[in-house]
Amino acid sequence: MKVSDFNMKTVERWTDTIREAQDVNRDNLDETTESYLVFMMMRFDHLLRDGCWLREAAARLASPDQAGYSGTQMRDVGDYCLLICSFVPVTEYVQVSKAHDYVELGRGAYWQLATSNTGPVKKLFTGLCDNFCQHVRLLQTVQANEGLGRLSPLESHAWWQKTGSSQAYQQVRAYTTGEPIFPPDHQNKSPHH
Repeated sequence: MKVSDFNMKTVERWTDTIREAQDVNRDNLDETTESYLVFMMMRFDHLLRDGCWLREAAARLASPDQAGYSGTQMRDVGDYCLLICSFVPVTEYVQVSKAHDYVELGRGAYWQLATSNTGPVKKLFTGLCDNFCQHVRLLQTVQANEGLGRLSPLESHAWWQKTGSSQAYQQVRAYTTGEPIFPPDHQNKSPHH
């Protein structure tokens, strides 16, 4: 098999996976955002499957001075935050009260990229910033569909409250006969608002 055949199959597999998650979540991503998420998942696929990526992500995010980051490094900060929020059980990386920090750090990185670019690139990163929690929910659906882990009932409830994740909500509903209470403050807002 040629490398190009493998890459094409990988693109097709991740495109199908992202589209299935969109159907489950009733999301409708534009083609550019869908492509971005497909290629992001391809970039990190091997790391997500062997679990070593968390150490690398933590090391990158621990840098005290992100002001001097290049566009690629800032993109990586946003992507790592998106992946951490989507794929790592809350208790594994941070207390629930700190999960919001990863959301804000990721959104801020994407916003910085949006403000330093123009045209379609600006539109892409503005969308990634503004819809960060929607993309977390989408990737949590990917996580569940790909068998990459499951949150405990308490983690599911906490993460649903932080992000509004429909996947986490479904997990909460699987453990209770009552109706979970949705938090009033779950809106997606840009850091510039």
